[in-house]
Amino acid sequence: MMNVEDLRSYCLSLDAEVVEKFPFTAFKYAKDVLVFYIAGHMFCYFDINDLSNVTVKCDPDSIPELEDHYDWISKPYNGNAKYWIGMDACRADNELFKQLIRKSYEIVKKGNKTKKRKMNVFEMKFAKVFPMLIAKAERKGRTREEVYELTEWLTGYSSDELDHLLNSDTTYGEFFDRAPRMNPARMNVKGRICGVRIEEIEDPKMRDMRVLDKLVDELAKGKPVEKILNL
Repeated sequence: MMNVEDLRSYCLSLDAEVVEKFPFTAFKYAKDVLVFYIAGHMFCYFDINDLSNVTVKCDPDSIPELEDHYDWISKPYNGNAKYWIGMDACRADNELFKQLIRKSYEIVKKGNKTKKRKMNVFEMKFAKVFPMLIAKAERKGRTREEVYELTEWLTGYSSDELDHLLNSDTTYGEFFDRAPRMNPARMNVKGRICGVRIEEIEDPKMRDMRVLDKLVDELAKGKPVEKILNL
């Protein structure tokens, strides 16, 4: 069984850049909650006076199985139960307990790096990114017009407007921000693209970008446009 100092030492040992703070001292019932951060994002937190709920981030697909198999794993302390779990340090298997803390650290650290990479994509010119989608489709024998059709369905831009954007300084982020009419049916687009499950993406603009990637990916795989959009 790990005590507070064991837990602190383990979290801090994961990375020289891990930071610990008491960020909720202004709140009576959370003033003793100790939080561990990597790159400014929390990956583990608990009340130092009560280790019955050490909260960590977890792979959403693994949470139901973990909760079914281990009675010391339950809902998180004041966190989204879709992405976080609570662990009773007093009853936990030490090895699995530490593995889940480490996994949380890895999820958060990887997610932060991914966000930085994706933010850079939004800063790139539309005229640089969009042609790559067209090229991906054309390499598989599909056409520019089909990519336009999918994009028009998603964003509401006309073909003429897309042509204009390709000759402008508009960034990829602005392309999504200024879309005339994002199609509500885009929320039905699911599946994996670039190793990410679309329905689990929390950032709305990032999700829209991955939806467009997915539509073009399906096109490149040979699906007719009508079937792709038959959501």
